[in-house]
Amino acid sequence: MSSETPARRIALECISDPLLSLDAEWRISYCNDAAATLLEGANDGSLEGRRIWEAWPGLEREAVPDDLRAARESGASTTVRLPRSAAESRRVRVYPGPDGLTLLVTPPSEPDETTPDETTAAGEHVDGPTPDAADTDGAAPDDGEQTAAGGPDDVEAVFERISNGFFALDTDFHFTYANDRAADLIGYPPEELVGEYIWDVYPGAVGTRFQKEYERAMETQQAVAFEAYFEPRDTWYRVNAYPSETGLSVYFTDVTEEKRHERELERRLDQQAAAASLGREALEEISLDDLFDSAVEAIADTLGADYCKVLELLPDEDELALRAGVGWKPEYVGATVGTGLDSQAGYTLRSEAPVIVEDLTTETRFSGPPLLREHDVESGISVVIGPSDEPWGILGVHDTAPRSFAETDISFVRSVANVLAAAIDRQRYERQLKRYEAALERSTNVSAIIDEGGQVQYITPSVKEVFGYTPAEVVGESVFGYLAPGDVDEVAETLGSLLADPSLQPTMDARLTRKDGTEAVVEASARNLLDDPYIDGILVNAREVTERKRRERRLREQRDELEALVTLNQVVHEVNEVVVDASSRDELETRVCETLANSDVYAFAWIGEVDTEAGEVVPRTSAGPYESYLESITVPYGQDLETRGPSVTALETGQTAVRRDTERFSAEQWRAAAREVGFRSAAAIPLQYEGRQYGTLNVYSTRERAFDGRERDVISHVGESIAHAITALEHREALLTESVVELELAIPDLSVPVEADRDDPSRLRMDRTIRLDDGEHLLYTAAHGLTEDEVRAFFEQVPDVFSRLRQVEERGNVILYEILLDEPSVLSAIGEYGARLQDIAIEESGAAVTIELPAEHDTRSVVDTITDEYPRATLVSQQQVSRESRSSTEYVSEVESKLTDRQRQTLETAYGAGYYEWPRRSSASDVAEVLSIGDATVSQHLRAGHRKLCGALFEPEAADREE
Repeated sequence: MSSETPARRIALECISDPLLSLDAEWRISYCNDAAATLLEGANDGSLEGRRIWEAWPGLEREAVPDDLRAARESGASTTVRLPRSAAESRRVRVYPGPDGLTLLVTPPSEPDETTPDETTAAGEHVDGPTPDAADTDGAAPDDGEQTAAGGPDDVEAVFERISNGFFALDTDFHFTYANDRAADLIGYPPEELVGEYIWDVYPGAVGTRFQKEYERAMETQQAVAFEAYFEPRDTWYRVNAYPSETGLSVYFTDVTEEKRHERELERRLDQQAAAASLGREALEEISLDDLFDSAVEAIADTLGADYCKVLELLPDEDELALRAGVGWKPEYVGATVGTGLDSQAGYTLRSEAPVIVEDLTTETRFSGPPLLREHDVESGISVVIGPSDEPWGILGVHDTAPRSFAETDISFVRSVANVLAAAIDRQRYERQLKRYEAALERSTNVSAIIDEGGQVQYITPSVKEVFGYTPAEVVGESVFGYLAPGDVDEVAETLGSLLADPSLQPTMDARLTRKDGTEAVVEASARNLLDDPYIDGILVNAREVTERKRRERRLREQRDELEALVTLNQVVHEVNEVVVDASSRDELETRVCETLANSDVYAFAWIGEVDTEAGEVVPRTSAGPYESYLESITVPYGQDLETRGPSVTALETGQTAVRRDTERFSAEQWRAAAREVGFRSAAAIPLQYEGRQYGTLNVYSTRERAFDGRERDVISHVGESIAHAITALEHREALLTESVVELELAIPDLSVPVEADRDDPSRLRMDRTIRLDDGEHLLYTAAHGLTEDEVRAFFEQVPDVFSRLRQVEERGNVILYEILLDEPSVLSAIGEYGARLQDIAIEESGAAVTIELPAEHDTRSVVDTITDEYPRATLVSQQQVSRESRSSTEYVSEVESKLTDRQRQTLETAYGAGYYEWPRRSSASDVAEVLSIGDATVSQHLRAGHRKLCGALFEPEAADREE
């Protein structure tokens, strides 16, 4: 890399973490914006020239000065724990150079307990002077531009440490430097890039945005930032390029996975918008044919498919007719497809789930009917319109090329099928209602005369046909005796009004009891004819409308369901917009809950996750005017629960769980809380994506019997979108930091009597667990402060076949043992979940076990595995901590720092001579002869070198552990 100061300074600014350089007098010679912010200063040059102890108050009171001085004296890079504030803890990577130090500060982690291994780097107050006598005073830095203290070598070490790619070009676009990450991302070793013309190396980039932006940056001397797709490598890159008079510094990262997540989320958004639009059309009472035409066009356009169709099942159920379609040849409009199992449509009619075809030429479940074959169809999705036990028809979408369909695509087609089914049902009921009303006009009415008190004076013979009573059974009886109790007061009030004002002619609906005990609804009108000498009473004309009222009520319910479905699709569309825009998981979850709670269909929403220590599902966030509901309930989680609500059911099954009537909650506490705020129905949607479980989304409605099958399908997609977005956000964060979860469990069942007055804690450090081919396991365990008998006693109580214990090495108070188990112990079986047993502290009261696993893995499974074997085990703590990853340059530096010159020389000579090839091109004696040393000496150097190589590979944290 060019050592020119401007280029280096511009390149250093690419690094997002705080970066400082110190000269030999402990003065700041360089700091980037992030470092200036950390030091609570402005990056305007005012910090440069200040001694670090002045710019970072309180630093000299810690052990850090001693650690920095030791690093400078040793000349080896190291990691130092910085002073911890009340809210965060940081580490700094130190790179010594010939003229000073370069410091790269890691992102803050959550506060944790300081381990015995870290007392040097983050110890208590250290009295005394700062690192050396030179700290007492010093001359101001020379005028002019300051360079990074360590010069090119330590700066390059910093570039090798960052996770993003970095390369530098001269003014003629020749590579002058590339870090290892850049080489990985662009596919060439760094040593092959230096000196090469970039457009010769990547002819596929000529004429692309990469060339245009790089050349624009050089011409204008203005930094550029962009994202672009590089077709030859099928990769998206995010690029920042910084020009200077010496060339161009380019900082970039592979964002292909991030782009994939964004595209999937955008596709979900487009699909939900299309479904919501179709739902609004359905509410406008357009004809079914027009709605079908809109649906097939929307599906084909949204999925980029060649064909889409709506097939109607004909009355004889032997054929399906092409009712609407897009892409099909004109002569096929109205064509029919058989319903046998030899066609995709026929097969779909008998399937409860959508039928997916990725390649029709290899399909074995059915053959392609003429409609598909003659249109060269190769793939597609087909779903039933309507309930599977009473289907209306089939909705299908097809392509002329083999194609894989995402779950989101399948869900979208099902959503449209649900909208079509709801519209078909509504129009079917409207048609049936009109037919019923026409028939009703020809039915027999019932007329009666009642007196002022409601006693029947006369009734027409039709009462027998309509209500089952003979006129003789009714005359002389009070009409109130036949009314449903809930209607008596209203009828009495109407009668009173009619007596007070004879000019009134009221009509009303009322419920009567037939002779067979069933209830009938009548529509009645009344006139006051007490002054008519021929009538002398109240004339009532009534007709039974029970079936019509039932149909009208069902029609209203269907319209309400369709409106709810349309509103829900719009809500899902808004939720997906939140999903695309959110920058953090907390923001995502909060805005999703707010969007749902502010909609017309839902009243309250909250997202919960499992707290294994508390044994409950606890809220992460919530929205809506019903916080009192959450305050008045608890949701237990664990085994052997007597009551299981929707949240626990959703977590255990991975499926959306609903209660369409909150009075059916299994716990009185939940029922009472729902009654108090007016919740009538509830749903819990698991947040699950690619096997990852993030908790549950819990939604409540004041509507009766909400969350039917169609609504449940749609809202389930919300859970998928949220979990998908969380995964994308975690992936984005993973590009910037590596973190692990550290669990500490107390296991009383694992206890060994140990001496109470020992100075050192009694513990086992699990160096390595190796699974052998025959199912056996080898454990390599470092015992601190334990005798061999105590180690043996500990492992004999682990429920495994304990075969052998062998002492491998003794180093002071630490003894390394090799332990052979015929079967895996529960403590080694957790490796199946990506977990690693780190440390076991042993006391008479039991063992404290520390386990580490990747942050994205399921901690609950690990804890459950241990508690299944040790029921008294408890989770004491769970925290996420940062772990540093090593670049290849750091690995090489570490190995070289451990090898002696003779060991390195011997290893390199053996490698070059073909000693490691098979068959070997040279023997150890050949190597000895070349080096003019004895065979035994060669073997000794090779063994030592191999041990150090393996140590750096298999024990990357050894330097940070107490030996």
